Amino acid sequence: MSLTRNLNECAKDKIFNIDKKKDYYELATNKFLEEKELEMRCLLMGSIIVSKAKCLDIKTIQYTQVFPAMSPISQVTVFGIYDYEGKKIILPLNFYVSLPKEVVRTNGIRDDFFEWLSNQNEYDDTNSLYWNEDFKAYLNNTIPQIDLLIGFTRDKKGSLIDNFSSVISGPPNILKYSDNERYLLASACRAHECSSKGLIWIDTKEKKSVGLIRHAFWNTLDDYKKNQFLLFSEDYEEIPLEFVNSVKNWMKSEEITSPSIVRVINSGSEIKILNKDIFN
Repeated sequence: MSLTRNLNECAKDKIFNIDKKKDYYELATNKFLEEKELEMRCLLMGSIIVSKAKCLDIKTIQYTQVFPAMSPISQVTVFGIYDYEGKKIILPLNFYVSLPKEVVRTNGIRDDFFEWLSNQNEYDDTNSLYWNEDFKAYLNNTIPQIDLLIGFTRDKKGSLIDNFSSVISGPPNILKYSDNERYLLASACRAHECSSKGLIWIDTKEKKSVGLIRHAFWNTLDDYKKNQFLLFSEDYEEIPLEFVNSVKNWMKSEEITSPSIVRVINSGSEIKILNKDIFN
């Protein structure tokens, strides 16, 4: 009971002018608390008092502290409004609430994709990240559109995205973040054929990426050579040094020797051969 507040003298004025130069409260939008779930959530989130009170409404209140020369800090609390023995009371139900962020998507990719990727802590390995719809949408939009025969689709060509998916969706490695979560390296190997591997390196600050497939065939099943590297990027014409260093570390951890040949596919779906010593 000590947590409740009688509302008889509270908020008699209908209009409030908020001075955001000082600490202030404001009503926040919380789509998580839908009207049809109102009574159920009052009961779930409230205290023993709700067994004797009728839940009237739920309000999400954001309290913002303003500091000179610093960014403001906000905290969000969910309150329940009850009718208790003929009087209205307010009861805090949930502290330090995270407000749902509206995600805007363009071409299937969330507009804050790189910020989300840099800060996410929901996924810790490549396989779990691969099945995230936002990550898959990014791959579909950023991998060059070209058909290849590299041994994953028998004796027929397959799209680069399908070939890459077969190696990035298999047995995974732990996600590798570096430089304060700016760079991400996600790697895995092909199911039932872990000598075939794949990775994608993403610069979340520059919003660019490079992918890599380790394979053994090229154009025909008769052209077989171990440890071939196929790079691809819609973003880079020159392969960045940070990517090269990340791949070197990956090769060391996977005990992969220098590639027999290195090819790269650019944004125009042109295929060029690079100096294979790039990863020595």
